[in-house]
Amino acid sequence: MKRTKGKEKCTTEREERNTTTSTTSKCIPIIHRWVDSKVCSLKSCSQGINITTKNRVVVLATNQKILNKKRRKQTPSSSKSKKTKGGGVESASANDEDQYFVQWNEDRNVFHSHCWQALLNEKNLNSTERQLIDSGLSTVEYFDDVSTVIETAKQFAEFWKNSFHSVIFTGAGISASAGIATYRGTDGIDTKELLGQSSSKTIEIEEEEEVDYTKLQPTIAHKVLASMYDIGLVKYVITQNCDDLHFKSGIKREGLSELHGNVFIEYCEKCFVEYRRDYCVDEYSTECHLEPWYKKCKTCGWNHYTGRKCSVKSCKGLLEDTIVNFGDLLHDTVLGGLTLATEHAKKSDLILCLGSSLTVYPSFDLPKLSVGKIVICNLQETKHEKRAGLRGWAECDHFMECVAYFMEELKKVK
Repeated sequence: MKRTKGKEKCTTEREERNTTTSTTSKCIPIIHRWVDSKVCSLKSCSQGINITTKNRVVVLATNQKILNKKRRKQTPSSSKSKKTKGGGVESASANDEDQYFVQWNEDRNVFHSHCWQALLNEKNLNSTERQLIDSGLSTVEYFDDVSTVIETAKQFAEFWKNSFHSVIFTGAGISASAGIATYRGTDGIDTKELLGQSSSKTIEIEEEEEVDYTKLQPTIAHKVLASMYDIGLVKYVITQNCDDLHFKSGIKREGLSELHGNVFIEYCEKCFVEYRRDYCVDEYSTECHLEPWYKKCKTCGWNHYTGRKCSVKSCKGLLEDTIVNFGDLLHDTVLGGLTLATEHAKKSDLILCLGSSLTVYPSFDLPKLSVGKIVICNLQETKHEKRAGLRGWAECDHFMECVAYFMEELKKVK
């Protein structure tokens, strides 16, 4: 499904990594997580120091709706207050927030994993702070310490080297560092809206500021996968993304199923011939409402027709975008489709799930069809944790850059 709700600007560091880092490294990559050097949000943090690469980390989004509601109820004019020594007035809201166990930030809160566990076990939380925690649990992200990320990558490289039919399953997380905002997680567009971190005006502006897909470039993770595809190690890629970055990175059409569509491809509704454009075809479908070719889809409520016709002389069918919106059925054969994705998932002896929460029906069940190991690398929990033979809690670029290093090392071993 095309993510058109907002635009996440990449940091300078991420832009530099994507343009200057090769897919293989001569030494173990230096990983700097965005959480490193942050201050633990638990006020009674036993370590009393900033987060370091040696720490496992938990991140929780802040529910601003709850915080703001509490603050409005406890303004000096409406709540009990007391005079300070200097003659001023101190509101009860200030006292209440002083009693919180967490120093709540405006957007995200970072904890050492053991501090997070201590917070969950705390019996003296007041009702407001308990609400703040409970309402943000669906946004929680986990980060392994860097040494664990490296060790997990090493184990996966061993699995990968010995596999005979490895399949890759990717979600929004693999494209986040390219500049596409995700929906879920602590920094997701939907999360910000749900928890009141963005005003209605801000949300409206973000919805209008769509990502320029024509300028997006593959991430480090995309490039590593493409390099492994070139040598035959990756047999097939299944993606829930419609950003075209797997194709741009070098994955051939026959090695790829884009289950939720591709913003640059439209197809004939009659003969299913696909047409690649150098512009986003949904500008003539989803974005159109008054054009003569507009037809509201019964399943998703959007228009799929682009106003163009098939160039096959014996056909002349109408062209539709390939975007699968919520409510739409997945394509059976268009862009590889569900048919090939299912076949390859069943044949796989190793399937790597990268940057997907594995929650979107029906594609989320494809990894379970594998006859071999399921490896998951994602910051949030998924529905297939019990099936995972190996689990990495890291950003896709960090994990895959380490994997690339160990794959090179394994080539040296006779």
